[in-house]
Amino acid sequence: MSNKNKRAKWLYISLTTLAVLVFGSFLFINNELKKMYGGYTERVVSSDFISNEESLIIIKNVNVLSNDGQSFLPNKTVVIADGQIYSVTDDVSKRSEGTVIDGTDKYLIPGLIDAHVHLWQSPNDFLLFLANGVTTIYEVKGFDFQLDWKNEIDSGIRLGPNLLVASTKLQTDGFFRGAFMHWMQGDINVSDPEKAYQIVKEIKDKGYEAIKVGSFLSEESYNAIDAVAKELEMPLIGHFPYKMKLEKLYQSSQSNVMHLEEFVKNLNYQFGRIDAHNCDEFLNYVDSKGPQIARELKKSNISVTTTLRLMERILSAKISVKETLKDVEVEYANPGLMEGTVMTSRALGWLPDVNTYRRSTDLTEDQKRNSDAFWNTYVKANKMFLKYFLDADVKILAGTDTNVSPMVAGFSIHNELECLNRSGMSPSQALRAATINSASYLNLNKGKVAVGFDADLILLNKNPLFDIRNTRFIEKVILRGKVYSRSELDQMLETVKRANNESRKISIEEYL
Repeated sequence: MSNKNKRAKWLYISLTTLAVLVFGSFLFINNELKKMYGGYTERVVSSDFISNEESLIIIKNVNVLSNDGQSFLPNKTVVIADGQIYSVTDDVSKRSEGTVIDGTDKYLIPGLIDAHVHLWQSPNDFLLFLANGVTTIYEVKGFDFQLDWKNEIDSGIRLGPNLLVASTKLQTDGFFRGAFMHWMQGDINVSDPEKAYQIVKEIKDKGYEAIKVGSFLSEESYNAIDAVAKELEMPLIGHFPYKMKLEKLYQSSQSNVMHLEEFVKNLNYQFGRIDAHNCDEFLNYVDSKGPQIARELKKSNISVTTTLRLMERILSAKISVKETLKDVEVEYANPGLMEGTVMTSRALGWLPDVNTYRRSTDLTEDQKRNSDAFWNTYVKANKMFLKYFLDADVKILAGTDTNVSPMVAGFSIHNELECLNRSGMSPSQALRAATINSASYLNLNKGKVAVGFDADLILLNKNPLFDIRNTRFIEKVILRGKVYSRSELDQMLETVKRANNESRKISIEEYL
């Protein structure tokens, strides 16, 4: 064989080997990403739980939450027909057609809305939401396959809460990092503002509810996206580029900021790094800016989603991931998300060795003090903003960042309501944040127990205005006018837990 042929053969073998390695690496990474996002957890058949209940439902002698959410109206009869509330009256007749439910000593409230969730690839979560009285969810980092789930729910093929899906995050990155983040997390790179129209138009044409902007979007790209969103009448939501002046937010069409912490991040950028020596100084700085920020948001009609309990749990995880997980409904969390993969690193893991928020083990004592000071101050600042927004009557929506460690689908909304209550909201205000406020912002015919509203309701055994923790005491859930009993809800929970256990690779016994 000639040297030329040998070189050609060597080149062919080398290129073939390289191609196999690249293709094999691509398949391996995609496989690990699917694990990380919970895609390999055994899926339950949610359609097994679809109710065939009669369309006419009569709930007698029940305490009904008033339209202002401040009190319960006693001894009411609520009639539900064809998925809507037909009447709310004092009628105590012995009307018996349809399904009759005795509401004596029970409390009827609107179904809860979680205005900030991440389903990832975890459709079992739909049953967890429903079993916890969450009848509407807002997916705010959406993917095309989740639009398929939405269509299946709307058509009655799949059981789940009402699902709204916003786009994945729009960020500004260099070419290679942008491509990498799109592959890893689905982010859309808007490095060229001139492409904003094409990007936003495609998102709208696919059927997404809104455009989500990220914290690392350039000012030029943000302005371009804002202009196109206005032109195409697409809601603009999400984070806010933390290096931009907040005046840009007030002047934009952005209608919702999806975390209290976005305002803390913005002020932290202006102030400089928080450490053990300047915590009080930073909080004084927040206090000097916060009330005016709240007034501007109110004037601009911009709502804010809370995700406050997550902030508390990040602080807790910095101290001890294990102790934090003992306070979490870990048996219901998708084990793929919890256990992580070689791709997880600081992405989505929950367990101690892979937890997103775990503290590095090689910190000096001084670094630990600064870390503790930062996170304690950061959480305090979030709660200060909640107070400013309450005082200014900014519309507050309850959202949880479900499926970000360690927020478990369905359960997390109750944790959020309790956190909001502890942080200064009355039970009534907290309940409004998870019902009428979110429904009103999302332009949904939900959120009140009133004639003409959709029959997405929860029948509780205890009064949530007396103690917000009573939202957990669910007797029945009514979704689209169909009734799900406590035993059916428990069966949903058990089915998801069983699927998780069969898919689990790492024991969680120590956290139960």
